[in-house]
Amino acid sequence: MAGFIVCASCGTQIKAGRAYCLRCGEALPVEGEPVKVSVWESLQLSQTTLMILLAVFALLVLTLVLVIWQSQPPPVDDIGRPVNVPGAAMGAPPGARPSTAS
Repeated sequence: MAGFIVCASCGTQIKAGRAYCLRCGEALPVEGEPVKVSVWESLQLSQTTLMILLAVFALLVLTLVLVIWQSQPPPVDDIGRPVNVPGAAMGAPPGARPSTAS
């Protein structure tokens, strides 16, 4: 049995020199070439755990961005600021009736 390998997909015994399984067509591992492994298998995490960790990381980054955004001083609104010029007489507001007290 030294010259055979077992297909991981269907369990068929196949000679070691083949690249694909004869029954299911699954690619067989070639000696000397590393087997491709998914991220959560290599980290020994389930897909759900990895997604939860990524969501927590994204939430932390979003919180940091919002804290930095809110810590900046508000922009100065030059249009809404009243003009106070020393020595200037204050006139009547627009649309005010003239006084007729005489």
